[in-house]
Amino acid sequence: MLKAFHGAYCDAHALWRNGKEGVFPAGTYWLAKFVHVCCAPLDTAKPAAGTA
Repeated sequence: MLKAFHGAYCDAHALWRNGKEGVFPAGTYWLAKFVHVCCAPLDTAKPAAGTA
């Protein structure tokens, strides 16, 4: 789960840095609140294996 989050974050961050709009993974609260980037809704986040 963390690797997937990190990969999605890095992809979205690279787009954002280059002036394009990317969707940051769910849970990227600070950027959504203070930088106003697009984030995936929390309901799309899947619980880690063995925690649900």
